[in-house]
Amino acid sequence: MTQASQNTGPETAEILRGILQDALSEGDLVTVGNDLADRHPSEVADLIESLRPHQRLQVWQLISPEQQGAVLSHAQDAVRAGLLEHMGADRVADVTRGLASDDAADILQDLPESVLDSVLRLMDEQNRVRVSSVLCYPEDTAGGLMNTDAITVRSDVDLEVVI
Repeated sequence: MTQASQNTGPETAEILRGILQDALSEGDLVTVGNDLADRHPSEVADLIESLRPHQRLQVWQLISPEQQGAVLSHAQDAVRAGLLEHMGADRVADVTRGLASDDAADILQDLPESVLDSVLRLMDEQNRVRVSSVLCYPEDTAGGLMNTDAITVRSDVDLEVVI
């Protein structure tokens, strides 16, 4: 899969889907995992969406926890919900740890209330407060889309240093 991974575009995406399907059929999970690790999370999400549900779970296990959160943030709602269904609260908390608060909130809002509460309890206090503040707003409003991350600068620092 590495030759096609250097190109982008719709034709390449179709080729990659075919190669991914072939590797899965042959049980070549090492190649699949290595190739997915080199891809952008949005591309991985697209590839997962193109698979059958049972194959999605198989491929999902090959993606590193560090990449899973970003992949979930790019996945379509139905696919995301299907993947989340097979993850425990501790795993969801782990994969959303490094995400921006609005991305984490987008993922967490798909969870049942009891699982959401468990995930929030597993987060450190700073992340819990930031994500909870975004979850208070409906998804497609300014509050639901906002990113609560902010940069603070001391008054004695020049603009050139900040930029």
